[in-house]
Amino acid sequence: MSKYSAALLHILLVVLAALSASLDKGLNLAAGVQLAILVVSSFGVYFLPLVNWKYAGVLKVADAAVAAALTALAPLVLQGSITGSEWITVALAGLSVVGVALGVDARATNASAIVTLSAAPAVPPVTPVAPAPPAAQ
Repeated sequence: MSKYSAALLHILLVVLAALSASLDKGLNLAAGVQLAILVVSSFGVYFLPLVNWKYAGVLKVADAAVAAALTALAPLVLQGSITGSEWITVALAGLSVVGVALGVDARATNASAIVTLSAAPAVPPVTPVAPAPPAAQ
């Protein structure tokens, strides 16, 4: 799995959300805010792995989850209801959270396997032993 797959999945989400919004009467203010939230979140999903911190994966998933929650709240706050295409955007954002979490989990599993292999004790070298001289009679 590519280390950029979670970010690419999130960017694909933004493209699909934009297509969904454009099919339903074009972009309105709420759909535009949803897309802006997802674009900003894409930067977080992409750049957070560069943080050298043990909780960077948690932050990456939290970024996607906050974006999904904000995409659901934005239409409600701005227009009082959610249209069909906005629900599709919310569903895509929710799927993105699952994808990002799976990507983080897969990378963490691979990293721990690599660490486990590299931490294995070294096998001592085998030294040849000369045969014992025959016993004197």
